[in-house]
Amino acid sequence: RSDCELGAYVCIKNLPRNAGCRLLGLEKANLAVNTYPTAPGYYLAGVSEYKLGKNRDALVSLKKGTDIDPENEQILLTLGIIYTAEGKNEDAIEVYGKLESLPVKDKYNYSFKKAVILKNQGKFEQSYETLKRIPVEEFAFPAQLNMQLGDAAVQLKKYEEAEIYFEEARKNNPELLSAKKSASITRVASALENGNQAMRKKNYKEAASHFQTAIQNDPKNPTPYIFLGNARILTGEYEVALKAFESSLALKSDYQEAISGIAAVHYKTGNYRKSVSVLEKSISLFPNNAIYQNQMGLNMKALGEPAKALVYFTRARELDSAFAEPVTNLVFLLIAENRYKAARKEAESLKSESEKKQIISFIDVSEQIYEGDKHLRQGDTKGAKVFYEKAKKASSEEPSVYNAFGRLYFISGDPKSSEENFKKALSINKQNIPALQGLIRLYSSQKNQNLVNQYTKELENLTGNDPSAAIVLGRT
Repeated sequence: RSDCELGAYVCIKNLPRNAGCRLLGLEKANLAVNTYPTAPGYYLAGVSEYKLGKNRDALVSLKKGTDIDPENEQILLTLGIIYTAEGKNEDAIEVYGKLESLPVKDKYNYSFKKAVILKNQGKFEQSYETLKRIPVEEFAFPAQLNMQLGDAAVQLKKYEEAEIYFEEARKNNPELLSAKKSASITRVASALENGNQAMRKKNYKEAASHFQTAIQNDPKNPTPYIFLGNARILTGEYEVALKAFESSLALKSDYQEAISGIAAVHYKTGNYRKSVSVLEKSISLFPNNAIYQNQMGLNMKALGEPAKALVYFTRARELDSAFAEPVTNLVFLLIAENRYKAARKEAESLKSESEKKQIISFIDVSEQIYEGDKHLRQGDTKGAKVFYEKAKKASSEEPSVYNAFGRLYFISGDPKSSEENFKKALSINKQNIPALQGLIRLYSSQKNQNLVNQYTKELENLTGNDPSAAIVLGRT
C-alpha cells in the first residue's frame, strides 16, 4: 500500500473510537486514489464516505474500485451493506450473488444474506432454494439457517418440511424459544390450510375437523375459532358455530370477525332482532366496518324494511369499494322493488366482469318476468308467455324463468307442464322456495296430500318454520 493508503487505513480502523479521524481518513484516501488509483484506495474512500453518511458518494467510490478489481471481497461486501441499507434490494442480491460465486471463506454467509433479502421481497421459492444449497455443517449459524428455511417453507405451504427445520433449529439451540413457537405456528397454519382446501371442495365437516386440530395446537389463538365457526354455519350446526365465535371473542374482546360471526349465526337462525342488537353495539365501536353495515342491510331486508336495508348496503359499498357483496345485495333489493334501471347502474360498478355479466343477465330476466307477470295478472296468458320466452332466451339456467312458466301453466290449466317447470327450477336450485311453493299449490289443487306434505316439509326445513321468512326469501 502507498503511504497515503496506509494513513487512511489506520484512520478508518480507528473510526469507531475516533470520530474526528473520519474526514482525515477520507482526505488521505482521496489523495491516494488521485495519486495512483487502486481498488484498496477506492475501498478506503468508500468506507470513509459510508461512515460519514455519504452513501451516494460511497457507492461511486466503491464502484470505481470494482472497475479495477471486480472480485474484491471487501468492496463487494460494503456495496452489499450499503445497497441493503438504501433498500436497493435487487442490487444487493446481485452483489451477494457474485460474492457467493467467489472462492472465499465466507461464501455461505453471502448466500444466507442473499436468501434473507429474497425472502423479504416475497421471492420465497428463490430464497428457499438458495438456503437449501448452504451446507448446515459448514455454516456458522445452523440454528438461524434452519429457522430461515422453516419460514420460507411455511410461505410455500410446505408445512411438514417447515416443522422439520424448526425442530432442527431447536436441536441446534435448545434455548431458542422462537423455534418451538414457530413449529407450533406451522402446525396451526398447516391445519388451517387443510381446512381451507376442504372448504373450497365444500367438504365442510372435514374442514371443521382440520380447524379443530388448529385450535388444539393453539387454544389461545382466536383466529382458528373463526374458521371453525364459519364451517359449522355451513354444516347447519349453529349452536356450535355460536360457541366457536364466542370463544374467539373471549380471547380477543375487540375481534371484529368474531362479532360478525355471532351476528351471522343469529341471522341464519332467524333471530334478526338479536343480530341487529349485536351489530348496533359493534357499529358504535367500529363505524367504518363495511361487513357490519352489509349484515345490517341483510337483517333489515329480512325484517321487511327495504328502505333501511338500502341505506346500509349503500353505506357498506361506500366504505369499501372493493367489497362486492353489498353491491350485489343492493342490486337484488332494487330488483325486488322492480327498479331495474337503478339495479343496472349499481351492477355496472362491479369490478369482476364475469360477475357483472351474470348479474346484468339476471336483471334482464327479472325485468322480462315482471312484464310477463303484469299480463298474467290481467289474465293475458299469451302476452305473459311472450315475455317469459324472452326471459328464457336471456338465461335458460335461471330458476325464476321456470317458476314463471310453472305459474303460467297452472293458471292455464296445464298441470303437467306446470309441474315440469317447477321441478326444472328445483333441479337447478334444490333450495328454491318459489318452486316449492308452486308445487305445494299445484298438489293442493289436485288434493295430493302426500306430495303436499313432502314439499311442505322441505319448505319448513329451509325457512325454519317461519312463514314470513318464506315470503321474504320467495320474493327475492
